[in-house]
Amino acid sequence: MLQKGSVKPLMVKTEDVEVEIITHSYRIVGHIHKVPNGRLTDFINRSSVQGSSEHSIFLPITNAVYTSRLDDEQLQYKSHFMLVNKAHVEVIIPREEVGK
Repeated sequence: MLQKGSVKPLMVKTEDVEVEIITHSYRIVGHIHKVPNGRLTDFINRSSVQGSSEHSIFLPITNAVYTSRLDDEQLQYKSHFMLVNKAHVEVIIPREEVGK
C-alpha cells in the first residue's frame, strides 16, 4: 500500500514556445510545449505515444488566437486548446523569428 504523498504526478518538463502557423484558411498564433532544448522539427515529427512507431497527425496548440485568411483576417477567435491537422500546415515559425 502506498503512503500518502509518496505518489508523484506524471509530468514531463516542457518549454513553452510561441509560434505562428499558417494554413490555407487560418493564421494561428499560439503556444506549443516541446522538450527543453529540443528542436521544433522534433516536436512536429514526434510520435503520438512515446516508443510508438505511429505518428500523431495533430499538433496540440494552447492559448491560440486564430484568424480567417479567407475573410481578410477580420474574424478573430480564441481558444485555450486546439489541435491542428499537420497536413493543413503550410508554415510554422517561432514568433521570435517573425520579422527578422
